[in-house]
Amino acid sequence: MVREYAKLDNQQDPSQTKHDSSSAPQSKEPVLERDLEHSRKLLKDSLPSRSVSYRLLDLFFKYQNSIFYVCSRDNVHVQLNLMYETPDKVSISWFCQVFLIFAVGVQFDDMDDTDGATYHEIGLKHIDDAVEEDPQNSLWVIRAMLLLCLYQPPTKWSSIWIHFGKHDSLL
Repeated sequence: MVREYAKLDNQQDPSQTKHDSSSAPQSKEPVLERDLEHSRKLLKDSLPSRSVSYRLLDLFFKYQNSIFYVCSRDNVHVQLNLMYETPDKVSISWFCQVFLIFAVGVQFDDMDDTDGATYHEIGLKHIDDAVEEDPQNSLWVIRAMLLLCLYQPPTKWSSIWIHFGKHDSLL
């Protein structure tokens, strides 16, 4: 579906073609690049402090990634370091994945009242930009979807315990 969208996007709409020789054909590429750079800047500016980032990563790898393997600790650390030092070298897909990792990791954090929903929303909001940035590379989407599934908003936690409580009497 993404490939079809990319093909259609690259084709020119005949109804919008101008036959005026004074107007030069305009490319969508610079506008798209500006939008993607703007998204990358927003993502970079949304990163928490490095100490919080590394604590959330450690929590994610200690608790969640040890049960359901999602990604390599080394790969994520390399990407996170680049996000702080040279964000223009990091794909938007990696930014999205790291924010989704933060959302899952914060569920195991008892030190701060950091809101996992905020990280979740930031990662989810920019997934379309990540696909637009590199439509041929979609393997990362599987990892992102797994992270979305592993994230449980706090509003659902009480319903999980209620469900477990109902079945506790059966044990």
